[in-house]
Amino acid sequence: MPRSCCISRTAESAARRRDIRIQAEQILYVKRILAERTAMHTGQSVEQVEADSDRDRWFRADQAKEYGFIDHVVRSANEVPRKARCDDQRSSSEQPQRDGGLTGTVRHGLASQDTSCRRSSSGRRTGSRR
Repeated sequence: MPRSCCISRTAESAARRRDIRIQAEQILYVKRILAERTAMHTGQSVEQVEADSDRDRWFRADQAKEYGFIDHVVRSANEVPRKARCDDQRSSSEQPQRDGGLTGTVRHGLASQDTSCRRSSSGRRTGSRR
């Protein structure tokens, strides 16, 4: 046929396919390890975690507690001793994220509304001092 095409694959192309296969295998391996670790810490089955992590899923604080990601939802800064709030903020390099008025601090297993010990990007403390 006059408009048909033909391609001769080079060794480079085969190498790329191998690289892609290796990367895909590594992604699947890491995904499985993360599912196993999440299952271990949340009490969910590995299969349930894999199914739930197939797509992005957002959890409100109460949903995260129910799933097992966090231990406790702090509804008021008064529920957390001031020293613990400041120490946690100083030792954490990650910025808390807002969700419906609650700040999730998953690393420590709690979600809080506390702003009294936050630090700005310059390292200065922001928020109210109680």
